[in-house]
Amino acid sequence: MGVTILDTIKIHILPEYVEICDGKPFFDLFRADCQKFDGRAGKRLVKGLLPPAVEKIEYYEEQGELPAIFEMKLSSKILGRRYPEGISLKTIHLLPQIIRNTTGIDFQLEGLLNATVHIVHVVKNCLIDEPEVLMDVLNSIHCINPKFKVESLGRTSLLYLAKAASRREKLNIYYKYPEIRKDRQIYDVLDRAGFDWARRNIRAELRLSSHKDIRKRLGSNVLKDILLYDGNPVSEVFNEIFKGVDLGKSHFMPSNLNELGLEALIKLHHGDLGSIRRAVSTITDKSNLSKRMRKIIEMQGIMESQMLREAGFSSYFNEFEIIVNKD
Repeated sequence: MGVTILDTIKIHILPEYVEICDGKPFFDLFRADCQKFDGRAGKRLVKGLLPPAVEKIEYYEEQGELPAIFEMKLSSKILGRRYPEGISLKTIHLLPQIIRNTTGIDFQLEGLLNATVHIVHVVKNCLIDEPEVLMDVLNSIHCINPKFKVESLGRTSLLYLAKAASRREKLNIYYKYPEIRKDRQIYDVLDRAGFDWARRNIRAELRLSSHKDIRKRLGSNVLKDILLYDGNPVSEVFNEIFKGVDLGKSHFMPSNLNELGLEALIKLHHGDLGSIRRAVSTITDKSNLSKRMRKIIEMQGIMESQMLREAGFSSYFNEFEIIVNKD
C-alpha cells in the first residue's frame, strides 16, 4: 500500500469542529473583510496571527443552502523539522496543536480529517544521486504528449500543464534543495538528515485545483479519504505526459543538406570507414578524398557523441521513472 503525501492543501472545515480558546472574542481575531468567488462575504484571521506556512484562515457565514465554513490554506512547511514527511496519516495529528499554539483557535483533528479539499498538491519525493544532471535531462526533453505543454521555471524546475480547458492538472518537477536554501523558515530548522534529503530530492508534485480532478485522481474530496488513498496519481499523470519517450534513440538533427548527406552515408555503411572510403573514392578526386574523409570522420564523432549522451540521459530518466512509478 502506498502512502499519500501532501504539500499544499486548501480545505473547508465545519464550525462545529472549531473552537476559539481562552475566551477571545471572535471578531478580535477575524477583523479583516474578505470575499469568496461565489460572492459570499466573510472575515479573515488577522495576518499577524497566522502561523508560518498558513496562507489564510477565513470564516464565511451560512448563506442559503451554503453552510457556514472555515476555509484554510496551508503547506506542509508548517511541520517544521518534520517537513520532509509532508502532510500524511503520520503527521496530520500534529496540525491542530501547531495552529492552536499560534492562533488560539482549536481546529479539532476530527474536523480536519472530515474537511472538504478544494486544492491539493500530491507529492512524490524521488531521491537521486545526481539531481542536477537529471534536471538537465528533463530540460532536454521536448517530445512529450501533445496534450500537455511544458514551461521552464528555471534550470531546476519544470511545470507540465494539461492543454484542455476542462483539466486544471499541473505536474511540477523540481529540485528541492535550491528552494530550501531560499526559505529560511525551513532552512533554519532542518537537521542533517533533512538537508541530505533535500540535496538528493527531485520532487514530482501533482497540483489539483478542481473537485472533478481531485475525485478523478484521489477518489474523494474528503481529506481522510485522500490520506488513505493507496493509488499513485503522480505516476498516472507522469506516464501520460512522457508516454512513448525514448531517450535511447538518437535524435541528431543535421543543420544543412551537406550534413544530411554525410549522416545518410554513414548510416548506409553502418559506420564502417573502410566501406565509406571506397564508396567516396568512386565519386571524389584523389586530391579531395582526404579532406572529404576528415569531414565524414568528424560527423561520425558528432553522431556517436550524441548517441552516447542520449544513452546516458536515458539511464537517468529510466531511474527517475522507476522511482515515480514505485508505490
